[in-house]
Amino acid sequence: FGLSVGVLAWAQGASMRKVEHAAAADGGDFVRTLRMAIQMMRQLRSALGKGYPLADRLEEAIVTVNRDEVDAKRQFELG
Repeated sequence: FGLSVGVLAWAQGASMRKVEHAAAADGGDFVRTLRMAIQMMRQLRSALGKGYPLADRLEEAIVTVNRDEVDAKRQFELG
């Protein structure tokens, strides 16, 4: 729960620097936690299937959170 302020700020478009300050957490720990949360949301969305409204909300959350430093695929492509 200590990261909730940072997660909300990140979802609203804050920079990593602002999130680190708001969450009082190391950026690496924050990114790792969000990547794990994204993976859990993907698994739950997959288990629910397309017919559930929650699946749509999970997709929205994934897209909102998976940006910049958190987006592992993009970071890998950038090298």
